[in-house]
Amino acid sequence: MTLCVLALSGVAGSPRIANASSPGAWAQHDKDVTVACRKASGLREPQVQPAVVRFDDTVGLDARLVRGIWPQAHMKGQQALMLCLFDRKTRRAVAQHADDWAGTLPARPN
Repeated sequence: MTLCVLALSGVAGSPRIANASSPGAWAQHDKDVTVACRKASGLREPQVQPAVVRFDDTVGLDARLVRGIWPQAHMKGQQALMLCLFDRKTRRAVAQHADDWAGTLPARPN
């Protein structure tokens, strides 16, 4: 029993684990994701949506939607939607065109 308590106290006292889940650490992480996704999108006036999908650590990705304006002249200021994936390990983001996803979910059966 004593050994179990000592083992658990060692884990609970680990600064790496404690810092990774603190509200301040998550807030900074979300700011980093927002900056990286804006840049990765390549859009004008990119707006990173607040909703985030955090995959577990076996995948290690956060997914965010980014809305903005296509920068190419031939797109004539059309709105764009991109899916951004942020790799928590490498701290890099990639974005891919996702306009086709908007409104593609079928209605739920009754």
